[in-house]
Amino acid sequence: MIARKLSSTPDLFEQRLKQKLSSRFPSQVYEYTCRVLGVDESTGRRRVQLGDFNGFSDNVLNFLKTAIERSYPRSDNPEEVNENEEGWR
Repeated sequence: MIARKLSSTPDLFEQRLKQKLSSRFPSQVYEYTCRVLGVDESTGRRRVQLGDFNGFSDNVLNFLKTAIERSYPRSDNPEEVNENEEGWR
């Protein structure tokens, strides 16, 4: 296993990866910050607790809602919705 020093500044690899992802998926890459809140050991495994994501969860939720609505458009016709629901039973 390779251990890397955690720092607040990204290394060259991380910077290049972010640049490539941003250029490849410009509408799907968001900048955010977070803090390490501590370590939870209540389950017997050490787990890092993160927080203060500055709107990250809102961006994820909006992205997923948009993707779902693109795949499954809403219908204003209740009969059409009921016909489609019967196919799922």
